[in-house]
Amino acid sequence: RFRLHVVTSRGRGGLLAREGRLRTPLGYLGAYAANAVSRPLLGRFLERVVFSDPRDRLPLKLNDFRTREVHLSRANLRGALLASCSIPFWLQAQHDLPGAPRGAYWDGGITDYHLHLDYRALQASGSPLVLYPHFQRQVVPG
Repeated sequence: RFRLHVVTSRGRGGLLAREGRLRTPLGYLGAYAANAVSRPLLGRFLERVVFSDPRDRLPLKLNDFRTREVHLSRANLRGALLASCSIPFWLQAQHDLPGAPRGAYWDGGITDYHLHLDYRALQASGSPLVLYPHFQRQVVPG
């Protein structure tokens, strides 16, 4: 009845493709600067990777940012969940998750902190429930 879709952020390019003592801070400095100039430039450093229930594709259109969808499986469930809450500099990235492109995976909130998506498509799905932990009074795009 329910479908799980786990949002993560995968490092791209030279600096964030793997976690490292110097490369991670330098990569996130670059990502921060790129995002400050233009959100699409953030895509040079990170991409959104959604681990989705293979019974149904993600019922949302994600064309606002570079996105890849990977089938959620028994083999990658634990890693995807751990990655989805791996905050850089606090928790280690998850690397090379089964069935997904090689690389370092972090919290999906890095690319989607405010998760400003069009949820109207979920109304027709029969179970329009989104669990989204957020710690502010309002959602702000960005």
